[in-house]
Amino acid sequence: YYTKSHIRGLETALSLRNLGEVAFIRENIAIALDYGYYISLQGGFPTEGKTVLFCDMGCIACTVTVVHYTNVIIVLLQNNE
Repeated sequence: YYTKSHIRGLETALSLRNLGEVAFIRENIAIALDYGYYISLQGGFPTEGKTVLFCDMGCIACTVTVVHYTNVIIVLLQNNE
């Protein structure tokens, strides 16, 4: 896992080599996006949408993310680390 200083270093290195912009997202957000993408490939969400809670129980910390999905938008409702 990258610390903030690691991320700044990577951004600086990419900038020095003119390799463009990069975006780093947290693992729980990546999992929520992947889930939404997977479900949309399987036929989509119900018309009223679906709210999902993702819980990452690590050995040091617990991360809880609540996301509401519809067929046209993903809304991050809560992200606690």
